[in-house]
Amino acid sequence: MAGRAGTRRIDLAVTSAGFVPREVRVARGEAIHLVVTRKTEKACVKEIVIKEVGVHNELPLGQPVEIHLAPRAAGTLRFACGMDMVTGVLIIQ
Repeated sequence: MAGRAGTRRIDLAVTSAGFVPREVRVARGEAIHLVVTRKTEKACVKEIVIKEVGVHNELPLGQPVEIHLAPRAAGTLRFACGMDMVTGVLIIQ
């Protein structure tokens, strides 16, 4: 799904199962626009943290939170809840 011109939009939901999807693949250098929406109160996920790039955002129930990234190096970026118990990864190829 496309976001801003030249930016790929990726929807990420927080459900009782955690982050959905848990794994997202992107191209190195690709501008991405993560849109994270917490859809349940039955999970401890009330924030998203991506330590490697300094992201730490609150996730209010039912409100989309936008995160803009353009990963430059191949590898993985791990995202997690604030307690680091519920996780997922961005795989940069």
